[in-house]
Amino acid sequence: MQVGQGNAWRVPAGRWQACVVVLAALCLSLLAALFARRGESRVEPAPTALASVDLLARPSASAPASQDVAQAVGETPARAVLPDRVATWRRDFDTSIDLFDFAQRLLPEVADGEPEATWLLSRVIDECAGYAADPAAFARDSAVLAGMGLSAARAMQVARARVGTRCGRFGPGDDLSHAREHRLRWQAARAGGLAAEAELLARGQPLSADAGYSDGLLERVVRAGDAQAFGALSAAGEVPGWLSMLDQNVAPQYAPLVWQLVACRMGMDCGPQSPVVTSYCVNGGICSRLPEQGFEEFVYDAAVPRQSAEIVRSAVSALMEGFGG
Repeated sequence: MQVGQGNAWRVPAGRWQACVVVLAALCLSLLAALFARRGESRVEPAPTALASVDLLARPSASAPASQDVAQAVGETPARAVLPDRVATWRRDFDTSIDLFDFAQRLLPEVADGEPEATWLLSRVIDECAGYAADPAAFARDSAVLAGMGLSAARAMQVARARVGTRCGRFGPGDDLSHAREHRLRWQAARAGGLAAEAELLARGQPLSADAGYSDGLLERVVRAGDAQAFGALSAAGEVPGWLSMLDQNVAPQYAPLVWQLVACRMGMDCGPQSPVVTSYCVNGGICSRLPEQGFEEFVYDAAVPRQSAEIVRSAVSALMEGFGG
């Protein structure tokens, strides 16, 4: 996140220091919440009723036998050809201004065990949990940011306003808990949702501890050519051995950006108002001062130092050539 320049530095010292203290405290709390979510337990929670259906009773998808990972390098999978309804759900999630209504439309599919709908519902919870827990507190924090007058604070306030609009009909009684999100992700993965399974692996919670499982899953992600599954891998730093296998020496702090950039290149929505841009700003405090910048433009303009940009570009190109086509 970049701090404003020019007149922003000419605010009287007392007021400037108070603004910085408030902004720093808010960003630290947001980062703490983000890391807490990534530190979820490995233990699968006991299922609870969702529309009176036990989704964990559905058969789990079995992973194919692992092959030599090197065979996957150089393969050029076609872009994922999604069923019309799945493509529509994904587009609706990206563009909806009412995620409450979107979630209600997903619930019958979730109750029927549809993996993509179940995973998308977990994403709704991920985006809206902070707002739904205390809408009034969320609004107060946003008002503090709006009153600071700093460019960095304005960028975060705009992103938070977007979340407030998309999540505005949720409240504390809607059970947008981390436990429910985690449970839905497991249900989606067990029912065959590749993006959900990839996200569990990236978060250190793979469906299986069997030897070769991780390589087998990554090979399936490659063959599917699914941008959302690649994007799900960005929750991890270095996905087991793959960047190093391609002779890409990427610093750990930039590895998640590499996977996300690959997902953007493969068709995931990474525009200025996309969920991924909003999440990086609201949850991670990584915001662009330029509202017209999409994720990729911002990464190379401000998030990665100039001396590291070429390394990141090289890694993205290697993944695209080896895995993404």
